[in-house]
Amino acid sequence: MTPLAPPARKPGAMTTMHRRIRPVLAVLAAAIALAACGQTGPAADGATPTPRATAKPQATREFQACFGAPPAGWSGVQRAALPTTQFDPLVIAPSGDRAYGSYQTTAGEQGIAAVDLTGGTLTPLVSGRALGLAVAPSWLAWVQGLGQGFPEPWALHARNLDSGEQLTLASGDASILPPGLALRGTELAWLQAMSADLTKPADELRVYDLAARKQSVLDSGVLGAPVLAGPYLVWTHGLGDAAVLQAVDASTLLPAALPAQLRAQTGIRALAGSPAYLFWDTGRNHGAAWRFDRGQLTTYTVNEPYGLQFMTVAGHFLLWSIGSPPGSLVMDLDTGGGYLVASAVLAGSEAAIVRTGPLGASNPKSGSPGTTVSVLTVASAPAIPRCSG
Repeated sequence: MTPLAPPARKPGAMTTMHRRIRPVLAVLAAAIALAACGQTGPAADGATPTPRATAKPQATREFQACFGAPPAGWSGVQRAALPTTQFDPLVIAPSGDRAYGSYQTTAGEQGIAAVDLTGGTLTPLVSGRALGLAVAPSWLAWVQGLGQGFPEPWALHARNLDSGEQLTLASGDASILPPGLALRGTELAWLQAMSADLTKPADELRVYDLAARKQSVLDSGVLGAPVLAGPYLVWTHGLGDAAVLQAVDASTLLPAALPAQLRAQTGIRALAGSPAYLFWDTGRNHGAAWRFDRGQLTTYTVNEPYGLQFMTVAGHFLLWSIGSPPGSLVMDLDTGGGYLVASAVLAGSEAAIVRTGPLGASNPKSGSPGTTVSVLTVASAPAIPRCSG
């Protein structure tokens, strides 16, 4: 891939209100006539009957998110019980057969590990504390903390999981925030802070081709961390209410024009993406999702204490974690219904949602010494209905 100049920046406006879908009944008279005659095949005159029209998806919707009891069928299948290891999943392989995340043993060993979601085996990959993680076939990229707390110095590494080859791509001191990562094939994108003064932020969106060993800069200024969404690599440009979406084609890194409704969005704080969706928030209590195959925009209001943060999209579900009460939340992007999974960590991809929870007695300070790992395929995850009332 040959990176070119960054895309143009465009301002925008806010979304419209939700309207109920009205079904379209096409060829009603013909259907009644056919039913009256008991016909099930072609029309009597030999002409091909006109097919029924179907209702088009509503272009813009608005939901008040609500959280109730988990529907039946959301428990998943337990794949691993790790009695002496705490494991927190961060990234699920697109194929849904492996979870990558942070681990720590009762003996004090810590690092990044992979859990085989078919057999339950945990395999340590690298040692140290991970502040961020991205995975694509053959490559693992991570931000490693080099201190004892936050903020702390860090380094960005990438390792070829087949050959064991490892690269160090960037670093930062305690005054430079760790970057967000997006990895597609051999192209690793991250946000590199260029200013230690948080009152005068300046960033570069960098892309490194792990195969060609070439780096390029896609954009600079006040930027937000990149995500992969639909066919795009997407990030934000601008500060506060002026923050707008920018994009390149993820396969070529050439400038790409987002749909008009996406170009119109402003005030974007954080992003999450998947092959089917781009999700963003404009604050803890307001978010929006764009569904690429329908060209459909949906906005969500999420009341406290369930404010949006650290979001992941898995299929048509949004996952995020909260600290009080501790746990993770699931919201169905198609309905706005959701539920809380207490004392659990969730991660997901287009193929699977992985849940980890404590195994054995839990200490308020140190947590549980062990972890259970359960898997639910996205295809089998039942819809979460809207709350009644």
